[in-house]
Amino acid sequence: MPLSTLNHTRMQLLLEQYLRRNHAGHAAAVVELDPPSSLCLVDPVVYVPSLSLDHRFRPNIEVGTPLAQVLRPEHAHAARTLSRMLAASRDSRHLLLRDGLSKSSRLHVILHEDAGPRDAVEAMLHAVLMRRAVKKCAGESHDLEREAEMMARTGAEARRHVPSVQESLRLATWNLERVCIENRICRARW
Repeated sequence: MPLSTLNHTRMQLLLEQYLRRNHAGHAAAVVELDPPSSLCLVDPVVYVPSLSLDHRFRPNIEVGTPLAQVLRPEHAHAARTLSRMLAASRDSRHLLLRDGLSKSSRLHVILHEDAGPRDAVEAMLHAVLMRRAVKKCAGESHDLEREAEMMARTGAEARRHVPSVQESLRLATWNLERVCIENRICRARW
C-alpha cells in the first residue's frame, strides 16, 4: 500500500506534474494529479539529493540545511543574497537561497520555525519554480540583481498557486496534514 504522505521527492514530482498539466498557468486551476498508487511507480525508493544523477531533480533542492552551513565562505553568493531574501520574505515562512550562479549550484529551502504544511507546499513550489527558471536561463550570464528578480518573481508565483496546488493534491488523496519535505529538521527564526 503506497503511503499518501508528501515527502521531498513525491512533492517535487507532483509539483512538476501540476505545472506541466496547468498549461495556461492559471493560479486558480485545479488539475488532476497522480494518486499515491500511481506515483509510487516513478518515485525513487531512496533519494539522496547530493548523490542523485536524476536530471528531474537538478539543480538539487535541499530542505532543512542549517543557515550557518549555507552562509559558509564557499557559498558567498548565498550570504550576499540573504539580506535581500529576508526583506522579500518578511511575511513568508520560508527562505530560498542559491549557493552559487552555476547550473550545478543547489537551492536551499529554510523553513521558519513556525512553518506549517501549507508553508512547506509553498516553499517547495517556490524552489521548483526557481529550478525551472534556472534551467531556462542556463548558459546566460546573470548577476545578483537578476537572481533577486527571479527569486521574487517565482516566490510571488508560488504564493498565487498554493491554494490550487493544495486542492489538486487533496483531490488526488494526498495527505496534507503532515508534509515531510525536510532532509533534516533544522528551522530558523527571522
